[in-house]
Amino acid sequence: MYRYAIGAAKQLDQLASYIDKGLQELRIEGIKITTGRCRLGSVCYYTVEWMSKEDSDKVQISLARALTDFLTEFWERNWIRRQIAKEYPYYDSDEVEYLSGNAVKYLSLFRRYGARLLRKLEMEQEILQDLKVHSILNWEGLVRFRLRLYEKDLLKAIEQVIDEYLMDREYQEFVKLLRHFLSVQPPRSPLIHLIMDQDWPRLVDHDGFQITDEDLNHFAEDLIDGDLQQEDMLISTLITMAPSNVLIHVPVQKTEDQVLVETVKRVFEDRVNFCKGCSLCQAPMKIWEQHGHFPLDYSK
Repeated sequence: MYRYAIGAAKQLDQLASYIDKGLQELRIEGIKITTGRCRLGSVCYYTVEWMSKEDSDKVQISLARALTDFLTEFWERNWIRRQIAKEYPYYDSDEVEYLSGNAVKYLSLFRRYGARLLRKLEMEQEILQDLKVHSILNWEGLVRFRLRLYEKDLLKAIEQVIDEYLMDREYQEFVKLLRHFLSVQPPRSPLIHLIMDQDWPRLVDHDGFQITDEDLNHFAEDLIDGDLQQEDMLISTLITMAPSNVLIHVPVQKTEDQVLVETVKRVFEDRVNFCKGCSLCQAPMKIWEQHGHFPLDYSK
């Protein structure tokens, strides 16, 4: 008979649940595993027993995976939740839960600097090594032994998700402000084309003429003072012209254009449509060089 005893002063029920779930696949394979509970001193232990030495490697791997899942999905989430509630008391319970969940997701894909494996896989390997050496494990002792490194990871995750959350809130307020500006603008055009060209985004009016940088500066002055980036001027121009429709052409997929496209979608909402393929999508610069404007056919 081979046995592991894993003790926990707190949260033994949750720990046992993760272990049972982790051993389920082995039981389906036909490996006979029995579990139970015992007490040594003040600590309760969850025991795992099996008959054949040949199954030991499989049991160790399944246990290591189950304990890692418990650590990353349950224990760390609770630790993060308590830490956020303590350090950021102005967040309500829903925000704390949202931030905790995002931090856990961040950690699941986190790789320590210079590490070969993702953090979770690295932790699984560490726990597996403990199981190969010790048949009795104290959960709190195991976590405390590595807490300094764990805590550094957790605090980094909290900082990351809160920074992203604040940036997202600022972005939402920005979109809300732009919607307000748009709502008070009288429509100046039935349609504006937004072409996400390979070099930079372009605006083309209903008649097929490109709105130049000089035009962009002029329109931007009507809405916002100060120096503006190209994308800011495009947004300002669109809002000032308040077109009834915005048709977005995406001939080239570029990651850096996604924010601009998403902002236009959120601000103009049901006024936005995406072109499914036209001459502007295929060769906008070639058309411009040949004609001096974009010949548009609205008869179709």
